[in-house]
Amino acid sequence: MNGVLSFAIMAPAALLTHGSSVKQEAWQAYTSIDSRVRFEMPFSPKEQVVKSPDGAKCRIYACVQDDFTFQAVAIDMSEDLQMALKEVVCEDEISTTRQLLGDAIGGFQDATNGKLVSDDYLRFHKFPARASTLIFADREAKAMAVIGTTKAYIFTVTYTKGNEGRAQAKRFFDSVVFKD
Repeated sequence: MNGVLSFAIMAPAALLTHGSSVKQEAWQAYTSIDSRVRFEMPFSPKEQVVKSPDGAKCRIYACVQDDFTFQAVAIDMSEDLQMALKEVVCEDEISTTRQLLGDAIGGFQDATNGKLVSDDYLRFHKFPARASTLIFADREAKAMAVIGTTKAYIFTVTYTKGNEGRAQAKRFFDSVVFKD
């Protein structure tokens, strides 16, 4: 999964467009990623569906605005992996989902050459998740990986270091809602 995620993170570079400054009132809600997830971005993201070298389908939503890059990625999990996640129990479930979440954040870290500075495992809505902060050069990134029932998701915001970036990242992550 690490290779799939690295591919999914690097693939949308051609999608990104620049806009004006990020304004709180300009944010718009999008129900996308196969109508299972709702999130907000400061303007319409570019959408692309790609297949990784491993054959996994990745749906990518991305936009750049000034010093901010917002991205939401949904990666189809193989039927074998979905079945394995349904069958595992207790400690095995924790270690299996943590391995997948580790691969997701590791893929983002590899793609950005970032240094991990904070990391938390949590439950996001009803799903296992991992929230991380990375730094690289003069930039900072917030990333959240979530393991759903049929897809793995990663939401990222990268920005120039500073408090405004953290507030925009919080706004983006607070807007993410999974539909049942």
